[in-house]
Amino acid sequence: GFSAGIANQDFVKNIEEISKGRIKARFVPSGTLYKGNELLQALLRGDAEMTTLVPAYWAGIAPKVQLFDLPYAFPDYETFDRVVADKAFIGKVFGDIEAKGAKILGMLVNCYILPGTRERPLIEPKDFVGLKLRGVGKINATTMKVLGANAVSINITEMPAALQQGVVDGMQTLMDAYVDYKFYEHIKYVTEANYQLIYYPWAVNAKWFNGLPKADQELVQQAVDYAIKENRQRVLKVASDASAAMKEKGV
Repeated sequence: GFSAGIANQDFVKNIEEISKGRIKARFVPSGTLYKGNELLQALLRGDAEMTTLVPAYWAGIAPKVQLFDLPYAFPDYETFDRVVADKAFIGKVFGDIEAKGAKILGMLVNCYILPGTRERPLIEPKDFVGLKLRGVGKINATTMKVLGANAVSINITEMPAALQQGVVDGMQTLMDAYVDYKFYEHIKYVTEANYQLIYYPWAVNAKWFNGLPKADQELVQQAVDYAIKENRQRVLKVASDASAAMKEKGV
């Protein structure tokens, strides 16, 4: 995601600063070296040392990760912070990942995905009945089904055409994505229903991390914590700016 890329760059800059140039990190933008599952496998093999890959890929090897996608698991950011601070609980949820050779250093949070529609606003659960909406992962598809809607799997880049042709009635995505992809040209209503918070587990290859001197492990953790903290303020501003931009477009 856009937010994850900026946070990764914050990490690179910070780790070089606090280690006085001794630890160098190379940021490879999303999909240029490995994509999706390839990146997950590369991390577990040790060909990549660190990633903030979307959790949907981790769910394949660690089904418990999907707990975080349950509707209204995190009705606000404070709930997310409280859960993430509970290291024992995080250990249980991400235990399968750690057993396969990765280590989680933190959780990089983004914003909520919000449902947007072409023709009618979604005010009550019954408003979802019969609609075809772009889905976001397995749990989300089940949530849509329970509400009486159909979740359709479509790449976000193909969405403008799908909306234009009426293949789908709407979608679910981050508020800034509605603006960046100009979805306001087709979407007339967006509902601020905070039922699913998007986040990225900040994962490293455990063998690589455990092989670092203790002092360097602490520096890496410190730089990750810094990037996560900086990112929080930024995503809130991005969401609020995008919300204002959508309103300006008449959504």
